[in-house]
Amino acid sequence: MRPCGRLGTIIVALALMAAGPAASPVNLDLEAGAIGGLPTGWTFGPTSQAAGYDAVLSADTPEGGKTSARLVRSRAGVAGGSGFGNLSQKIDATAYRGHRIRFRAAVRARPAGGWAGLWLRVDRPDGRRGFFENMQNRPVTSSDWTFHDIEGVVAPDATVILFGLLLAGGGEAGIDTASLEDLGPADLAPHGAAKAYLDDALGWLEREHINSAKADWKTLRAEADLAAAGAATPAQTYPAIRAAITTLGERHTLLFPPAPPRPPGPPVAPVRALPQGRFVGEHIAVLTLPTLLRDLTNPADDGRAYRDAARDFIALARDKGTCGWIVDLRDHGGGDMWPGMMGLAALLGPGPHGVFINAKGREPWPVIPAPSPVGAPVAVLIGPRTGSSGEMIAIAFEGWPSTRFFGAPTIGLTTANSPRVLSDGAVLTVTTSRVEDRTGHLYDGPILPDEPAPGDAAEPAAVAWLEAQGCRSGAAPTNPSFPPGPKPPMTPVHDGQSPPSPS
Repeated sequence: MRPCGRLGTIIVALALMAAGPAASPVNLDLEAGAIGGLPTGWTFGPTSQAAGYDAVLSADTPEGGKTSARLVRSRAGVAGGSGFGNLSQKIDATAYRGHRIRFRAAVRARPAGGWAGLWLRVDRPDGRRGFFENMQNRPVTSSDWTFHDIEGVVAPDATVILFGLLLAGGGEAGIDTASLEDLGPADLAPHGAAKAYLDDALGWLEREHINSAKADWKTLRAEADLAAAGAATPAQTYPAIRAAITTLGERHTLLFPPAPPRPPGPPVAPVRALPQGRFVGEHIAVLTLPTLLRDLTNPADDGRAYRDAARDFIALARDKGTCGWIVDLRDHGGGDMWPGMMGLAALLGPGPHGVFINAKGREPWPVIPAPSPVGAPVAVLIGPRTGSSGEMIAIAFEGWPSTRFFGAPTIGLTTANSPRVLSDGAVLTVTTSRVEDRTGHLYDGPILPDEPAPGDAAEPAAVAWLEAQGCRSGAAPTNPSFPPGPKPPMTPVHDGQSPPSPS
């Protein structure tokens, strides 16, 4: 799965900064420190360094004074890097508790394949989150110095305040002439549109979540109001909603920010990765299914191209006399399961192929109309990137004769979600169901392969098994790839479907 995207990764990585808080901000004018070194009082963590970023004090055209700070991605990252660069300070929150604060600074940016912005976060005891914003929805795009600010409320029990400059992706960004201002006592309750938004999201969780009956909703709602202290916009309640999800003790429920605005005019289906087919020899067909993350707010993004790509390749391979099939789900990380299921119908046999188990009881998966079964053995490739709806498609093959699984254990998100598009376009996908396969096996965690095979060994093992079933490969066909050409880029937005589908 894509993919609360990068936001969730950034929140987690920022939490890993280990330095203790300072009593108050220092060197906000970025004038102290040695040129080429780290600005005095500012922190630049090892995960940012590992990701290929550098942060230095620079005399190159500051906004004010003699110097500013420069954050740049100067080299390729290594394993363990964060995927973003972060120059920050962490201060004790005691003096600001119950107050509204404003972090303001001059910023300039030349991002490459990413974005840059200020960020401000309030932490509370026991790892609980307070206010958080990082300008991802309003990134800095000007290479000239421009002032930006973030306002937020410091919870009454806040422990630390963190703030700084963030650069995700390549390029560079600069910061200068910063300030952290105490604006005085704040209205601690979320209000107006923010309160209505938070209540709507919590109501959806309470009604639908698989663990709802186990939760103390009075306490959970009070905690969410505190986490959203002072929130005035829907986006400012996201940390409180994510904290409530964490409290429910289940890792498949997710909140995704709104998709980027679409251009004016009729809705247009996005260009994205589609199922790809090829042949091993003349008689073994390999069909690779990628992640499918549809934009629920775009009616043209209906998954038909994805379905048709799989269906058309199966028809082509069937006409060529294919006697063995490999369905590769190793890079299917989630999204909408149904276009893939419909595209694979000829390989899946008669339905229903699974059952959702939820508060309403047992709900068999919809029976998908299909041509007559192919009637040839199927090898299914799975691995540690197979997740959510990718796992659902794998489960659909379980129990079907002459089917065998190769590879490594899957992610383990073998539950089903129902999505809700919130008023600002964000998508809240709530885990509503557990899943049984057609044999009655109830899943709880990863799907295990019948034949473990690391990495590139999975496909050869599958080919060997298919040949042992009597399907012998010969010379490569004259048209070994369908459809031809490189994979198009994938649209980084979230999807779900109704009936419930993993996300």
